[in-house]
Amino acid sequence: MAEPRRRVPDLLRTLASLRLTYLILGLFIVAAVGAGLVPQGLSESEYLSRFGDLPSRLILLLGLDRFGSSPVLLGLLLLFWINLAACTLPRLGRTLQSRRFRRIGPDLTHIGLLILLAATAFGAASGMSEQAALKPGEGFRLADRNFLLEEIARSRRNNSEMLTETARLKLGEPGSEGAAVDLRVNRPYRFGGYRILLLGIEQRRALRLRAQAGEELLFARGEGGTNGEIRFMVSAVDSKGALVDLNGREVRLSPGDDLAGLTVLGTSEIEQARFSVQYRRGGWILIAAGILTALGGFISLLKREVE
Repeated sequence: MAEPRRRVPDLLRTLASLRLTYLILGLFIVAAVGAGLVPQGLSESEYLSRFGDLPSRLILLLGLDRFGSSPVLLGLLLLFWINLAACTLPRLGRTLQSRRFRRIGPDLTHIGLLILLAATAFGAASGMSEQAALKPGEGFRLADRNFLLEEIARSRRNNSEMLTETARLKLGEPGSEGAAVDLRVNRPYRFGGYRILLLGIEQRRALRLRAQAGEELLFARGEGGTNGEIRFMVSAVDSKGALVDLNGREVRLSPGDDLAGLTVLGTSEIEQARFSVQYRRGGWILIAAGILTALGGFISLLKREVE
């Protein structure tokens, strides 16, 4: 009967060991570096175009395309939480039993970190982080609001060589009168827990197509569509034409060619505004955890000064 009792302390010592802490932190660094090499929030077709079949599948499987909410990050946060809890909770119990509250500072700091990790994991799992590249006239719907990219503008800042990029988003249905917001880099628009951030303005070359109804369509690299049983994606675009993946077969298209009932007009330079749309929950928990962590540090500092 004594053997199972020994296993529990042994397990706690293993979970609370510094070796496990170093291993988890090392895995954090490796995962963060890997995610840093991967553009975030792109579409599946864009990853396929940039990295090929197998690497893009691994990126999507591991969630490296959205590292802030990926299973890799959430798993590492869970391991670190268990490691910190196994170290903190037994020591906190001994401190409370001995009533030596002058030594409670480090425990409060660790409890604050535990709450901080739990709130971060909750926010990552229940929140969202997406990216979208829009041309003027395109838009998206978020919560109960419609956003339409009305205008992209560049202006010189205070007569200097530095440029200020601005994207004007109109709220409301296309063609209707609605309020407009001007977004700049590092000046997001916030509402209801959502944050819309302008990442920058991109110059891209796009394939120009004309539908049978006369509508002109633009497809940049990594974009595509379907028409009946035909699926296509633009792999590369230059001034003379485009390389298109057509049902798994690469085809070179030039002006006058036909693509699934669409007429190729040529290529042209387009401007796109790239946005990041984020939503996070549990912000007040993060603030409370930060206050508790700071309080623990203050108590530890005060104890050291008194002694």
